[in-house]
Amino acid sequence: RDAAMLEFYIEHMIVNSDGWNLIFYTGKAPLDPAVEGLNTNVCIIKGRPELEKVIPNIIYGIESETGLPEKYLESEREQVKRRLADKLIELERRNDLNKSQKRLQLNEVAQSQGYVLQHQNTILQHEEGKPVVQTRKGSMYGNLANSVTEWQMNNTGDGNNLLDTDNECVVSTMRQSKQLNLMNKRISHMLESGFKPWEYHLPASSFVSSLGKSSVLDTWGVLYCGGSPPVQAALKRISEEYQINLNTESFAW
Repeated sequence: RDAAMLEFYIEHMIVNSDGWNLIFYTGKAPLDPAVEGLNTNVCIIKGRPELEKVIPNIIYGIESETGLPEKYLESEREQVKRRLADKLIELERRNDLNKSQKRLQLNEVAQSQGYVLQHQNTILQHEEGKPVVQTRKGSMYGNLANSVTEWQMNNTGDGNNLLDTDNECVVSTMRQSKQLNLMNKRISHMLESGFKPWEYHLPASSFVSSLGKSSVLDTWGVLYCGGSPPVQAALKRISEEYQINLNTESFAW
């Protein structure tokens, strides 16, 4: 619940790269937008966890390969952004498709990689230490396509060469790089994880219940370190329902 502590650990801790790292923040102080907006396998969720939903969701996502956390590592996310940027440039060269068709094709690329593109209505920025809410205008595809148009306008066709006798290509390359960074930033703002373990997934409960006890469920376990009776009671119910091993410990020595 301490915002400063959370932001400190997010910046300095070494996180598990092949698992979900879900942090449920219950504090009242606003978080740094860079921390709150993480869209990797490290996720900040405001509020308390619904354990009856989260635990089977994690198992379902991994065992069904619907929500593998390694898909959402920062390195994987960067590759997805590059694929989307390439697809965006390709789509903007086609005159036989309208914006809706282009948006659909771009979303299909994102979904094939386990992501979705969502229009962000607000952007949090900081001015003099205070959060400011700004509204992003225009359609999702329109905002992305504008960055391609600007990039194409600055593309002189000789961007593959770094220098010529008049140093014109250096300026051209720098302009293109700036526009590509803008495109990448806009894609990043709209790129959302396609699988969120803290949200409701209809098949999760029945899927986990159908898994074999000895072959699959025995490889899973829940460890709770704490002394909250309601949490312990919820975990015991989940453990019994899905036949998952539960271990608890506390500092009440």
